[in-house]
Amino acid sequence: MSISPRPGLGHGLPTVLVALLIAATVPATAKPATAAVAASSYHITMGGSDSNPGTAGAPWRTLQKAANTLGPGMTVFIHPGTYQGFSMYRSGSSGQPIVFRALPGASRPVISGTGRMDMIKLSAIHDVTLDGLVVQGAAGGGGSGAGIRIENRSTRVVIKNSLIRNNRSYGINVNNSTFVTVSANEVAHNEEGVNVSRAGAGVVIEGNRIHHQDKLVVNTANISSDDHGAVGIALVRTTGKVLITKNQLWANRAPSYDYGWDGGAFEIYSAS
Repeated sequence: MSISPRPGLGHGLPTVLVALLIAATVPATAKPATAAVAASSYHITMGGSDSNPGTAGAPWRTLQKAANTLGPGMTVFIHPGTYQGFSMYRSGSSGQPIVFRALPGASRPVISGTGRMDMIKLSAIHDVTLDGLVVQGAAGGGGSGAGIRIENRSTRVVIKNSLIRNNRSYGINVNNSTFVTVSANEVAHNEEGVNVSRAGAGVVIEGNRIHHQDKLVVNTANISSDDHGAVGIALVRTTGKVLITKNQLWANRAPSYDYGWDGGAFEIYSAS
């Protein structure tokens, strides 16, 4: 059988030969990409379940599930609702924090409950961010509780865009930790607003509205000169450089058995 060029193609390759050459360069079956990409975002809703995978379509139910699961570079979006507090012992990594964030465009989730000394506790961790939450109802009095407690040599923690209110003892307590940023929050109606105790190097408290800490941490009728609290920002036995800038503080005061009234914008005690 003779093979002739198609009309108009001059002396080019015969059509059948061209088709054979093309076929020889294309694999018989193209294999799809198989590299697995780990999920980087998860969801929590009031109607979710902790047995779910945490996706938008099958979300988790509790913040503690996220705290027990997330790793570096992962974000959990918290949908509107009221959720129990949690304790965090897992860390992100430098430039890849673990993030707890309110769902964009929705009302802020409320972290509340009864009987928790610290509504959110971050202990011995690093590279964790809390963004856009309402934190309220911590039960620990006498200096033993906080809306958010960062403790035990934690570092590189960010708390921002949140409302921390109506907590016994402290709204935010940074205890023996470093490089914690507290920014663009409202802190109100706690016994003390933001308390930094021990360590403190690299702590930044910036651009917050801190007002109406209207109860004392300690206010005893039968012991003289022990009352304290109702302070906006307190530094207690810190040893590192703390930056406090561009905050608004007002109406931080409360009745006191010892002094009639006690409190103030700032308190600095035995801090370097």
